[in-house]
Amino acid sequence: MSITSIILYVTVSVWLVWLSIADIRKGEVSNWLTVPPLLLAVAWQTVRGKWAVAFLFALVMIIAEWPSSWPLGMAGIAGIWRYVVDQGLEATMMSWMVVLILWFLNVLGGADVKAIMTLMVLFPDSRLAWMLLLSGVMVSFLYAIRHHGKNLPRVLWATLGTIHRPVADDVTGKAPAMPVLALAWVTYLFVHIL
Repeated sequence: MSITSIILYVTVSVWLVWLSIADIRKGEVSNWLTVPPLLLAVAWQTVRGKWAVAFLFALVMIIAEWPSSWPLGMAGIAGIWRYVVDQGLEATMMSWMVVLILWFLNVLGGADVKAIMTLMVLFPDSRLAWMLLLSGVMVSFLYAIRHHGKNLPRVLWATLGTIHRPVADDVTGKAPAMPVLALAWVTYLFVHIL
């Protein structure tokens, strides 16, 4: 393992701990803690020759701002699919699509989505994608059960009816998912890298 890899793993681990502390303390993570790392990760992969990630990032930003642009996004993805596969970014692309959908459904918060996107740009491994996505969905589901109990079906129905519109916290009942994402990252490190 190279010294660059070790520095990257340690830096990402410290960043996730910092995000987790912010998420637990305030119940939210500010954009200045998630956007710059995401932009740096996209720029780093683009400079390394994986330019398709910059195109995918642009498509995600367009879809996030204008949800009715899904057809344009799908056409763009279909147009560069060959390059995504050639550059080994299929796990990144698929996880980005899934977390974007989960964000629209109010399952994951914006900071959680940006953290997962950053990790998947830096480490485009499908095993990491599964660990992050399943842990994020699991913690949200368990929190929803604990928070809403037998009213969960009504709350889920209300949440689905408010896709991409502001929803009161008492309706969504999101848990601080960043600590779970950090735990999934540490597990991935120990199982697949170290």
